[in-house]
Amino acid sequence: AAELDGEVASLKPEQLKDKPDIILITVDTLRADHLRAYGYDRPTSPWLDRMAKEGVLFEHAFGGSSWTVPSMATIFTGLYPFQHGVDRGLVQRGEVTRQPALGPEHQTLAEQLKAAGYTTYGVATNTHLTKQLGFAQGFDHFEHQGYAPASDIYDVVSNWATELQSSRPYFLWLHFFDPHDKYLPRRPWVEDFDIMAAAELPELAAQSALERDRRLREWSTKVMTTLRRSEETKEPAVVSTLKTLYDSEVRYTDRWIRKTMEMIDPGPDTVVVFTSDHGEEFREHGDLGHRTTLYNEQTRIPLVIRAPGR
Repeated sequence: AAELDGEVASLKPEQLKDKPDIILITVDTLRADHLRAYGYDRPTSPWLDRMAKEGVLFEHAFGGSSWTVPSMATIFTGLYPFQHGVDRGLVQRGEVTRQPALGPEHQTLAEQLKAAGYTTYGVATNTHLTKQLGFAQGFDHFEHQGYAPASDIYDVVSNWATELQSSRPYFLWLHFFDPHDKYLPRRPWVEDFDIMAAAELPELAAQSALERDRRLREWSTKVMTTLRRSEETKEPAVVSTLKTLYDSEVRYTDRWIRKTMEMIDPGPDTVVVFTSDHGEEFREHGDLGHRTTLYNEQTRIPLVIRAPGR
């Protein structure tokens, strides 16, 4: 059998199912140029790098928007944001407000596959992507975890693992949230990526890893909220440290994707699609984060499709 971590076996026509299992992996806030497969110099994505060698990598893929809600609605409907209308929404005091629901008049990818005989599964870790807001349309099994880490997706899918194997063909959507701010220092990768003591916070060097992580979490949260547009956050050392924290989150997510895929143990002709909703800016055009421009850093996303034998 072909495996995602090994060499791709060539499949004979008789080994191909008419309806292959399909896994769609979307990673929130993941810009393409922070992945080794897209030329990045840090080893942020070993699992994806292997998959890219085994599949097709699209060099110029762009999200439908520079933030999650309209972009994910576009991925599921194939419509532009002005067509599906899901283009607003805020999170205030932990609650989503003023976000239009994805209407039932728009047929989704999950609905199309369910009509074609697929059993459909979805798990999302973003507060905007709920059943109440229309993102569970077409799913036989849907779990929403709020702003949860990648390990929570692994736990949900582990509960479905046996059923997945017996309900083929299946469509499985996994939406990972972790690279989104506020960035957490993920070990051991923060150290691998040269942030042992954070250049602008030299006093961290004498502190324990636990205390350094606490300080970095508080610092990154402050920078991405109250200090986001201040002059002091434009310093190169600040931007460099934010990128390092972000990269450690990307590497952490890549590891949990690998663990989740190993647990699922997909069949040899399973179609796997990997992409993102939008990117993230690190002062390329004067801002941090996303949802502010349509420049490449906020809209260019990875897209890799692995379809053995096809």
